[in-house]
Amino acid sequence: MPNSLPLVYDIGMNNGDDVEYYLAKGCRVVGIEANPALCELSAERFSSAIADGTLKIVNCAVQDREGTADFFIHNQYDKLSTLFPEEVHRTDIELSWTSIPVAVRRASSIIAENGPPFLEKIDVESADHIVVKDL
Repeated sequence: MPNSLPLVYDIGMNNGDDVEYYLAKGCRVVGIEANPALCELSAERFSSAIADGTLKIVNCAVQDREGTADFFIHNQYDKLSTLFPEEVHRTDIELSWTSIPVAVRRASSIIAENGPPFLEKIDVESADHIVVKDL
């Protein structure tokens, strides 16, 4: 990544809409997302940013440990996907999930690999407090 640009961590990248904004503002971005399908879509969407080194995508969930875990993808609304489906309380939609195994990493270890942030956006369903505590 070009080191002269501000570095933004998009923790809980989802479909990359925020990545697009940060890139347009002239930032380097590390996008972190547990859902591999969303990582693939973002890799296609931002292939030129990946090629020029302004975007790196890390496919993992963020936790207070390193290893693997079950990640629960909501069957209708991918923005509700989480490591902790029991923490999602909604009465307006059916809560149905598909579970997949994913790598889990500490946000602090990803930052140690990529450099100090200018900005961190954290949006990981039911786990924001875990990320903040780690950082």
